Amino acid sequence: MASSHNRRRLPAEIVAAFIGGFFTIVGALIGIGVIPFPPFTPPTATVPPAPEEEPTPTPTPTYLAELTPTSARVGFGSFSVGEYEFTSTSTGDDVQAGDPIKAHGITYAHGIYAHAPSRITYSLKGRYSTLETALVMIERISCGDGVIFKIVLDDVELYQSPRQFATSGPVTIQVSVRDGDELELITEAGINDDCDWAIWGNPVLQ
Repeated sequence: MASSHNRRRLPAEIVAAFIGGFFTIVGALIGIGVIPFPPFTPPTATVPPAPEEEPTPTPTPTYLAELTPTSARVGFGSFSVGEYEFTSTSTGDDVQAGDPIKAHGITYAHGIYAHAPSRITYSLKGRYSTLETALVMIERISCGDGVIFKIVLDDVELYQSPRQFATSGPVTIQVSVRDGDELELITEAGINDDCDWAIWGNPVLQ
């Protein structure tokens, strides 16, 4: 029996040629589709989702009546908000302390009584952007010669109304008060101040 030490080994060149031929045949078979080979798919990067933007909060409206004025002067009676703080002794006025402030069929729960001549001042501290208000004259007290409404911010006049009368309906206006501090609501009487019952109708800040 022949020893394993006597077995002949294939030359390295033959082994290399065999291996090379094998891979050449496999490559050809793959090329013609005999041996399927999965296509190369490059890895895709995972992109994290963009963070959702939080909606910009809508400013909460603030009625001017909720703020305390730094000063308040009215031409008749007492400064009042929402309801009258005084009883009028003038014949025909028919105003009692505690009566709601109303005109032209509308009750102004946040209305500010401002019989001309009046000046009411507030400190806004730059917190608001707009002021919206109705300009109102009480229709049932109609002996006056009209009132002019003015809005002043930091000594700059923002608005001046035409002369309003008891027969004038409410007029709604809006002005910018952005970055402003001292707000003044002013009513000016005509030749006389009889029956100049003016109201700032529910002024609201945003």
